[in-house]
Formats: sequence, C-alpha cells, structure tokens
Amino acid sequence: MRTKLGAAVLVGASLLLSGCGAVVGGGSPPISVPTSAPQTMAPPPIPSAPVPTTPTPTPEPTPTPEPTPSATPTATPSASPSPTATPSPQAAVLSIVNDTVKDGAYDPATLTVAAGQPIQVTNNDPFLQHDAKFRTAGGADAGGTAILQPGVTETVEAPATAGSYEVFCTLHRRMAGTLVVQ
Repeated sequence: MRTKLGAAVLVGASLLLSGCGAVVGGGSPPISVPTSAPQTMAPPPIPSAPVPTTPTPTPEPTPTPEPTPSATPTATPSASPSPTATPSPQAAVLSIVNDTVKDGAYDPATLTVAAGQPIQVTNNDPFLQHDAKFRTAGGADAGGTAILQPGVTETVEAPATAGSYEVFCTLHRRMAGTLVVQ
C-alpha cells in the first residue's frame, strides 16, 4: 500500500521528506536533506555620507588684568579686652529605666541640681514611652520633657527657683522621683 505523507521525518542525521513527490512504502527512494542551517548572507554595508569638517576657530586668550595697589590696613589695638563666654554648667543626668512594678522608674530617684542647670533626660526603658515632668509641692507645673520614645534623650532646664520638686510621668502615674534645686 502506498501513502503520501505531508510531513518531514528526522532519521539519524538526515531529514527525510515525504509529500514532496516521494512515496513511502515502496517506489522512489526518500530524498535526503542535510540538517545544517542554510547560510545567510549579510547585507552589503551601506556607504555613509562623508561628514563635512569645519575648522574650529581657536579662541583668543583673555588678558589678565593688572592688580591695582591699595593701602595695607593696620591693626588698631583695642582699649579693653573682649569678654570671654561663661561656660554653661554641665548637664545633670536623669535616666528613665524599666521597672515592671511601677511601669518605669527615675534613676537616680532623687536628683540634686543648681537653679537653671541643664538636665539631660534619657528614656532607657526599651519597651515604653515616658516623660519627666516637674511640679511644685503645691502642684504647679515647673517644666519637664515631652513624651520620649525608647532611646530618646531631651535636655531641659531645671526650675530657676530653689526648692524640692516632684518628678512624675504623665503616662505612668506610679512613677515618681524628686528634683532638688539649690
């Protein structure tokens, strides 16, 4: 039985074609076609148009102006020495620490400072926000810090009036300390 096929069959290293007039199952022998890709020719190079060259003019050097002589100023001695800045007092340190019983604590619990002295307050509680507010024995506000995130430091000024002040946290009312201003 003779059948015409419209397909190519790969056999070994040769490609056998049928359906191009070849008969499978007898008759004419199959046509063998090499499997290598056909060679392609590169298009011929396109000639480029010559680029006209225009001579670039060389800039003329600019003359350097001659400096004009001027009078040399002389230092005038001052009649009085200039005042020196008074160094600010060193900041006292107040640390806020973790205390699971009172939701935090001040360290030291009692801090003694000079009137107007800077106080560096650091929230060393790794878990909670805190602040350090000062108030008089009568309950009047006397300054303090803003609410501090863990690890944040703020420097505030001690009250200008000598006395004993309560230190407290507005977020954790059980936290208490004492600020003594001399």
